[in-house]
Amino acid sequence: LESIGPYELPDMMVKARPSLDEPDGWRVEIFAKERYAASRIVTELMLAANEAIAMYGERHVIPMPFRCQGVDELSDTEIEAIPEGPCRSWLAIRSTFGSQITSVPRPHEGLGLDLYVQATSPVRRYADFALHHQIKAHLRAGPL
Repeated sequence: LESIGPYELPDMMVKARPSLDEPDGWRVEIFAKERYAASRIVTELMLAANEAIAMYGERHVIPMPFRCQGVDELSDTEIEAIPEGPCRSWLAIRSTFGSQITSVPRPHEGLGLDLYVQATSPVRRYADFALHHQIKAHLRAGPL
């Protein structure tokens, strides 16, 4: 997707709080969250770890929930018709299909990866926790 638009759209934060001063009873604040270099590094490392786990799982035929995503092919003419910057980045996002979870390894074109799983948040996502269990079982030569 970076070939369409490398511009990074900001992560947005929306806060809504009850307020007696507002006509509808709500005070709504919308702002862009600041992205620091450390956050980008952590994101890249999580993606690399997830890709490595997917590759390990495929190589050792470990059942795991692979995530995949397709992308609409856009012509150079379609891309060039959109101004560079946020509009072109939005085009890149809009060209992706919803991600899917499958037991068959398939590419995650939205991330530009041949294989991908989510495994880096076992405390927040049960699927990540179950994947950790699968990998540990394989490493211990136990049943999968």
